[in-house]
Amino acid sequence: MDGQQAKCRFYKPQEDAGSFFCPVQIDWPEGTKNKRAGGVDEVQALLLGMMLAHTDLLAARNMDGRVIEWLDGQSLGLPVTPSIRDWDPDNHMNRRARSAFHSVCMAGTTESARLMRSVVQR
Repeated sequence: MDGQQAKCRFYKPQEDAGSFFCPVQIDWPEGTKNKRAGGVDEVQALLLGMMLAHTDLLAARNMDGRVIEWLDGQSLGLPVTPSIRDWDPDNHMNRRARSAFHSVCMAGTTESARLMRSVVQR
């Protein structure tokens, strides 16, 4: 990020009042920002946390003009929210994986883990 190494951390989702929340940290040059993403189960919370971080990173690149790359490329290798997919046109997630991420995040059921296992096994 802007010529400096940055870290993005996703922690194990924890249950709170019947929902699950995934803590997310991004180390920006000016300091660490902490957020959390909620879901109905651990898988959905993690996926939404990854999308949250990806959105923040892409917004910093596209709106603030920051240089944000991963492995010397523009794609950051994280699931992307469909509404901003054009901000990461080089994202190499295959169609099946994108569909599974979208299904898990939108379905909001305890079937999340089963859906992801079925994609991985194909």
